[in-house]
Amino acid sequence: MGVDEVICNFERIWVTMAATMSRYDRISPFGRAKKSNSDSLDRSLEGILSDRKDRLDVIFRIHIAHSDIAIKQQDEFPSDPDLCRT
Repeated sequence: MGVDEVICNFERIWVTMAATMSRYDRISPFGRAKKSNSDSLDRSLEGILSDRKDRLDVIFRIHIAHSDIAIKQQDEFPSDPDLCRT
C-alpha cells in the first residue's frame, strides 16, 4: 500500500467509527472501548479488504489474459520434436 492509500484507508476507518461514537467518546481520552467501536472497526476493515481483493482479482485476470496471449504466441511456431531434443 502506498502512503496516500494508507491515509485514505485511515480516514475511512475513522469516519466509520466516528459515525457510531458519541461526541463525548470522540473527545474523551479516557473513554472505554465499546462493542460498537470494535464492530464499526470490523466493518471498515472488511470493506478495505474487500476493495483490495477486488482490485487484486482484476490484476490477476489481466495477468492471466496476458499469459494466455504469450502462450498462444509461443505455440504459433512449434518445433519438431525429432529435431529438438532439449
